[in-house]
Amino acid sequence: MKQFYLSIASVMISSLLAAQNWSGTTSGDIYYNQGNVGIGTPSPTSLLDVNGDIAIKYGNALKVNAANDGSWTNTSNRIILRTSWNAEVHDYVDFKVPGSVPNTANMRFTKNGRLGIGTTSPKSPLDVNGDIAIKYGNALKVNAANDGSWTNTSNRIILRTSWNAEVHDYVDFKVPGAVPNTANMRFTKNGRLGIGTTTPDAKLAVNGRIHAKEVKVDLNGWPDFVFESSYKLMTLEDVENYLAEHKHLPEIPSEAEVMENGINLGDMDAKLLQKIEELTLYLIEQHKQLKKAHQNIAELQREVAALKKE
Repeated sequence: MKQFYLSIASVMISSLLAAQNWSGTTSGDIYYNQGNVGIGTPSPTSLLDVNGDIAIKYGNALKVNAANDGSWTNTSNRIILRTSWNAEVHDYVDFKVPGSVPNTANMRFTKNGRLGIGTTSPKSPLDVNGDIAIKYGNALKVNAANDGSWTNTSNRIILRTSWNAEVHDYVDFKVPGAVPNTANMRFTKNGRLGIGTTTPDAKLAVNGRIHAKEVKVDLNGWPDFVFESSYKLMTLEDVENYLAEHKHLPEIPSEAEVMENGINLGDMDAKLLQKIEELTLYLIEQHKQLKKAHQNIAELQREVAALKKE
């Protein structure tokens, strides 16, 4: 019977010891609970459960050995967090995905407030060496006014993807600012780019002026046919009659047509050149007739002079 009571007492003492802490009754007590160690918590739920800050002194890294091979070097791909310094970015904190073999998954946060993803020398507050995917959203926004407004109409969006019934899928590129502005480009699913317009009707549609050093237009033909012997040049009388009736040159669009449809620069340049070439032919013909008239006049003058001598 004595042995029985001793066994019960031993179990009770073990239970009490397991339920008590190791180092007193302050908030930083260390507890042991069914194989788990709690620091600052009497009910740890993992092998080490810390309720508070963790300070690592005389070291610079938090490491996890995913390979279970006992390797803990800085290059062994066991580090998930490391603080250090280098000449380019100075003090920094690295966040890395550990694994059984080295990988390139890495983020670096530097002392000047820059975060690099895929790069260890970020040049801006966010520097990403690779693709950026935006899911469950349609815009990349920048708040230039610092007023907390992020609505689609608040002029904070610099890139947005969306859809409308006229152009279907599209991507908008916009200049953000403190107040709304009209700086906008839209690229549509059919390969059209609109500048100053959200409904481009050509590969490049510009609602406004274009300033360029040079513009090259490819054409399918050029009006050199005017100088072919087979070309039928209108008589000046026919041109005069056409002008009286239509109030514009033949083969040149009227003012009403230009106002409604605009002009094609390449075609219009070709048509204008055609009219210049026709005008040149008229001048050449007029010169021939004038030269012949001068010859006739000179012949008549000689005849008159001969008659006066008789």
